[in-house]
Amino acid sequence: MKKKIIITTLCSSLLAVIVYVGISLGADYYTRNITSLKLSSEFSTFDIILESSPIVIIGTVKSSNDEFVYDEMEFAITQVKVTDSVRGTDKKEKIINILQTKSQEDPFLQKGDKVLLFLSEYEGPITENAYVINGLYQGHFKIKGDNIYKFDKNVKEKKSTENLVEMIKTIKNTKYTPLTEYTDLTPEEIEAQNNAEKEKEKESENN
Repeated sequence: MKKKIIITTLCSSLLAVIVYVGISLGADYYTRNITSLKLSSEFSTFDIILESSPIVIIGTVKSSNDEFVYDEMEFAITQVKVTDSVRGTDKKEKIINILQTKSQEDPFLQKGDKVLLFLSEYEGPITENAYVINGLYQGHFKIKGDNIYKFDKNVKEKKSTENLVEMIKTIKNTKYTPLTEYTDLTPEEIEAQNNAEKEKEKESENN
């Protein structure tokens, strides 16, 4: 289910609201389906993720996915060791937690992979001291040697036209510009729609 929005701030507090009430963001900048609660949304272009991601890191996935259920939805926390802070953080050589939704659009990080991630800090009821990947699969890249691999909509790896050095240069030469966004629905309307979606999912499971 897609909803039209007006652009405002892609901030961590709004991400928390998105997760908690299952808001569907979309339209000209990004879209998603409410089949599960997701921590971010798909963007219409990579340039938007590039410009609006406050944190970009290169790191190595150090742990397996620690899966758990919150509010009837499945999530996972995975530890990543930051080896290069490309934008917005001084956490080089530190371990950070990445929070993901268990969904096709948000492929879990795999232990041992070297990755390039476009991130925002997560603030909300699910966990503390964690980050989320902007754009879901769109902000998640694997690094193999000097090459980087992105995911398509079917979550299949595809070699990027830019190599790692070129991508880092592009990121550093792109000014960070935060998004701001308002929804045309009240919190009560959003929560009601989310509850209705949950009921539909339960009915489909029972059938």
